[in-house]
Amino acid sequence: MVPSPHASVCASLGLEESQVTPCVPPMCVCEPGTSTVFFASPNPSHCWSGIDCDVACAMQASDVQRCISTFNPCQSDTSCPAGAKCARLSPNELGECSAGESLARCFRESDCTGGRHCVANTQDGERVCSSGAALEPCNALEQCAAGARCALPDGTFLGTCTDGNVFSQCVVPDDCHSGLLCVSAQAGAVGECLSGASGEPCYAPGDCVGPARCLRAPGTATNGYCSEGANGQHCIAPTDCKSGKCTLDAPVPLCTSGADGEPCAASIDCKSGHCLEGSLLDLGPVPGEWICVDGANGTKCAADDDCSSGKCSPSGCTAGHDGDPCGQDSQCDSQRCALADGQGVCTTGKVDQPCAGEDDCDSQHCGFIGGQNLGKCADGREGKWCAMDDDCNSGFCATGGASEGVCTTTLKGSPCFEDGECESQSCVTDGASPSGHSCG
Repeated sequence: MVPSPHASVCASLGLEESQVTPCVPPMCVCEPGTSTVFFASPNPSHCWSGIDCDVACAMQASDVQRCISTFNPCQSDTSCPAGAKCARLSPNELGECSAGESLARCFRESDCTGGRHCVANTQDGERVCSSGAALEPCNALEQCAAGARCALPDGTFLGTCTDGNVFSQCVVPDDCHSGLLCVSAQAGAVGECLSGASGEPCYAPGDCVGPARCLRAPGTATNGYCSEGANGQHCIAPTDCKSGKCTLDAPVPLCTSGADGEPCAASIDCKSGHCLEGSLLDLGPVPGEWICVDGANGTKCAADDDCSSGKCSPSGCTAGHDGDPCGQDSQCDSQRCALADGQGVCTTGKVDQPCAGEDDCDSQHCGFIGGQNLGKCADGREGKWCAMDDDCNSGFCATGGASEGVCTTTLKGSPCFEDGECESQSCVTDGASPSGHSCG
């Protein structure tokens, strides 16, 4: 039976307003030696700093905070903002301003707007307005919108309006549309409207539609899953799977054949011998969390064992050939990894090859282009790569205004890109020059 409405809980707190700025929240000693400060989001209308601590300490702190944040007391509709009503149990009691919208405080239907019902929302009978739309509270069928039902668990008057669509709340099968099942942990409890297809939660055999079966570990309080035993579907034993393999050690056991892209719990589950955490593959949420991969060069990895090459660099699996990514010297055929900011590339150390420091180069000189972490090995000889004058034995780097170029002596026949890079002030076309031009 629905209890009668009672006076406003917030009104019983004896809240006292303060004009102090900034607003200081009220404080009570609810337990000896412990001060409870009822911090709450600012109330747009009032600064409540005084409170009846005997009443407040007997309430849930969250309810006290809600009152401090939202309570707007009134004696009549005229003391409320435009469009709001003074919801109160009787004319002699203090009420609170209510907009009459969904979940707003009410005592009777007239406190609600837009045809909303005033329904009990707590065991002690506190009322709120409800439009009867899906997920809004109800105590009876007639309080829900047309086409909706009031899903009422056994032994309580606190229900929820449901539209009967898949994943909607339900208590009995009639709460769901035709073709859907009401799946719950026990009869009379709140459940979900489901189709019974593979992958959906279940508690009993009748919760799944054949050929799917409800697979639920014996003695567990949690739900199981409907499954047909196909690869990627749930299992609790190898015999649940058509492949005969279940990733029992995974957080969510799934059937697998061990092919690339299928679930795994360890490398032994995969034909390739490589099992990788799904989050590393940029696949988003992956059931089972671990996926079989081929370990080919370029694929992501977390350890050397994830790669066919046995080499896992920060950029992924690598063969370690010249120009391939690397994370340390031992991953490169050349035993040289030019590493900068955690990313590297295998290098021979020859002129024009990538480098991150002098030791990466045979010449012991690494030239850098402005703003780049990796440079190129330079030996300073005429016609060889450079980015700055310091990269050249002659002290001159011909770039033509670009970010990199070739070393030049500025003398006749030396490489150039423009007249100003020659003593003669003449840079002419020369197909035999590294720059395509030479000083005339």
